[in-house]
Amino acid sequence: MKIALPIKNKLEQRSMPLPWSGCTVWIASVGSHGYGDFRQDGQYKLAHRASWELVNGPIPAGMHVLHRCDNKLCVNAAHMFLGSNLDNMRDKVRKGRH
Repeated sequence: MKIALPIKNKLEQRSMPLPWSGCTVWIASVGSHGYGDFRQDGQYKLAHRASWELVNGPIPAGMHVLHRCDNKLCVNAAHMFLGSNLDNMRDKVRKGRH
């Protein structure tokens, strides 16, 4: 029987720090959306959201976890902030990804 690693261990074992950027990038599975992902206890999880929750607690309903660094593979919770869908759209436009 395969024992699931705690999320903290998965994040540590499947990411790598990039010293020149401060980012810690996910080096395992990446979905078509460009974000790191994994399965835990039969549930699909996005790595950056799991990292946010590990450090900051649950994500309120309807909120997005946005990247200050604009790196979809970054799982450094210090590079993230919560925002509404409107905040997410404004962030996308401000960064020229619209």
